[in-house]
Amino acid sequence: NAGALVKKAAVRPASVCLNDVVGKSLDLMRGELRGRGVAVTQALAPSLPSVVGDDIQLQQVVLNLLMNACDAVMGVGAGNRRIVVSTTMADGEVRLSVADNGFGIPDGNAERLFQPFFTSKQHGLGLGLSICRSIVASHAGRLWAVNNVNGGATFHMATPVRPGVASVRTLAVGRTRRGVLSSLPPEALLVRRARTCPEPQETRRPPASDT
Repeated sequence: NAGALVKKAAVRPASVCLNDVVGKSLDLMRGELRGRGVAVTQALAPSLPSVVGDDIQLQQVVLNLLMNACDAVMGVGAGNRRIVVSTTMADGEVRLSVADNGFGIPDGNAERLFQPFFTSKQHGLGLGLSICRSIVASHAGRLWAVNNVNGGATFHMATPVRPGVASVRTLAVGRTRRGVLSSLPPEALLVRRARTCPEPQETRRPPASDT
């Protein structure tokens, strides 16, 4: 099953910035998105805490969600295919969301999508989302999908904040503004990144006095 496939690749815990994972994933998807005429908007939280996890496995999840969103918008007319990738922080969790303006999830299938071998694609194997949920679960997180009010669907991934991280500072690069909102047309899909999950500074205790 999907869980067994994930167990074969043990999680290598490290501090992971999901904003960086988004940037790297979009770098890899650039040609695919441009070729399909899909415009991507990034709405990345500028003061996002790190999470503990395996950056390669989490990137596999993000890539799968982006590819699914890309497939979902292909029924939309050229020039109107849009994906929004966002990150937020709430209730001790970092949430990453991938929204599309496709035709949404058929009634009753929002949970079935994550079952092994269930697929709505003509040539799909039905393992991608099942494996993704197992990966997220191995990071003590959650993965689910909902339909959008105005059409399309959004996939949400929530993972716990790295223990001991109370606050972070934003390190802006270039002209990236607070709020990090960039709309990228398909003909010029260039990923602008901000390193927004810096490592927390270690707190040193003062030496004990000899009194």
